[in-house]
Amino acid sequence: MTLAQAFGISAVILLAGFAGRILFEKTRVPDIPILLGIGVVLGPGLHILERSVLIPLAPYLGMLTLLMIMLEGGMNLEIHQLMNQWKRAVILTFFSVNLATGAVAAGYLLMTGSGLLPSLLLGSILGCTSGAVVIPLVNAMRMGKSTRTILTLESALGDAMAVVAVVVLVRYAAQPSADITGQLLATAGSILGGVLLGAIGGLFWVKVLERTGEMPLSYMITLAAVFLLFSAAESAHFSGVIAVLFFGAALSNGPAILSRIPALREKDDWDASRTALDGTIRWFHEELTFIARVFFFVYLGMLVEWSSLTGRFLAVSAAMISLIYVSRSASVRLLGLAGRRLVPFERKILTTMGPRGLTSAVLAMVPHAAGIPGTGVFVQYAFAVILVTNLFVTFAVLRSERRIDAMLAANPPPPPAPPGGML
Repeated sequence: MTLAQAFGISAVILLAGFAGRILFEKTRVPDIPILLGIGVVLGPGLHILERSVLIPLAPYLGMLTLLMIMLEGGMNLEIHQLMNQWKRAVILTFFSVNLATGAVAAGYLLMTGSGLLPSLLLGSILGCTSGAVVIPLVNAMRMGKSTRTILTLESALGDAMAVVAVVVLVRYAAQPSADITGQLLATAGSILGGVLLGAIGGLFWVKVLERTGEMPLSYMITLAAVFLLFSAAESAHFSGVIAVLFFGAALSNGPAILSRIPALREKDDWDASRTALDGTIRWFHEELTFIARVFFFVYLGMLVEWSSLTGRFLAVSAAMISLIYVSRSASVRLLGLAGRRLVPFERKILTTMGPRGLTSAVLAMVPHAAGIPGTGVFVQYAFAVILVTNLFVTFAVLRSERRIDAMLAANPPPPPAPPGGML
């Protein structure tokens, strides 16, 4: 591929992503199938880039995209919604991840006869929803703020749980005498450490922006701070993904939080930090997140391998997808029993928001790279599940948005009162 071809293809991909965004705004049809389709055409269709060249890029491209989306998701969280809904998000995440992991592992074990360890690995890989898919969708859809907060937190917590679960199982495969209880405690500590480090880092960065917010390149130094935070969190064995999410939440809500502290209210002026956040950082980050997200889904489509699409493969994939949605429905019902009763519309949104994506694609490569037998086909199973669950959520979003349009048409808002209150 020549340099001119590379730039020409990149331009087409970006224009397709922009067209997909406009399509969603006009018709409420998500752009994910379009981007995946472009990837299928460029990869296995035209062989622009071979799969062997693309696979080594997955951990880096995938994590970069995830960090960009997690930061955006955090900045869109409101502190009062976060405090009100975190318990429900934790409950939903616990049930959805564990039930999906167990169901997929059991189904794969029964249908393929693979060992327990490979089955648990595949269950862990496919057990979490994708923040790279869910967060942009819920931010664009019309839904209650509480539901949006629950789904954002669930996708972030689920990503962290999946990463830790796969790491624990891979370590256990290398050293079967590993302490499982200790690993589970380490998982809880990793998530809690990420929350604290991200929140403290975000509040500290609000103070930095107070001094530098009106200077040029405030977004660039903020992005550098995000990368440094992720590196520090992972080096301390905390969840870097969770840290970035809560960094974004603290950054967005920090001026309001810190201005309530009497010692800071009189001393500091938060106009510079608010200007940097609302006038520069949000705008620029939305642009970069768009680029990362568009290229990631095209990249996923390029990883398709037609030779693996046998009858047995399709049957196993279909069974795992069915088990994912059965366990998802059960998890949402358990959430309703464990807390506030869910209204039907809210329950449907929570049930259908089960797409797999970025984390599953990246984690699917880890067991085979670690030399665990029977895991080489995980990438293909992950892609099949990612593709179908994203198509499913596409139609679910379309149905939800059309239903809202119908409700608004049947019950239009009252016309504004004329000036002076006269008819």
